[in-house]
Amino acid sequence: MCYSRSLIPIYQVLIVVALRSSSLSDRIRRKDYDTKLRIAMQNEAEAAPTGGIVVEETHMFWTACSTCRLLLKFERKYLGHILVCPSCKMSFEAVEAVEEDAGTERLQKEKEAVGGRCEE
Repeated sequence: MCYSRSLIPIYQVLIVVALRSSSLSDRIRRKDYDTKLRIAMQNEAEAAPTGGIVVEETHMFWTACSTCRLLLKFERKYLGHILVCPSCKMSFEAVEAVEEDAGTERLQKEKEAVGGRCEE
């Protein structure tokens, strides 16, 4: 049955809340509910083709703390946010760390050192 919220009297809602509260405050009923919930969650995980919830690698990015240079992996939703480093406890802006070839980085530093002129 589907009722509009305006049609349900408040005392009926309170009765439902009281019944749910009494069943969850009773240890035996709560344990039974938890067991059923765990079984249902395990069945859902087994039915999923990947075996559960997996975050795709494309939704992740690497960033480094600007103070201690600790590399950290986060979901892309945190890109551009101010984060706190778990190591040094300093805040830093989450920018994507780009992996560079060590040789390319060395050449760039040499170019900067000689004023942009570097023979390769």
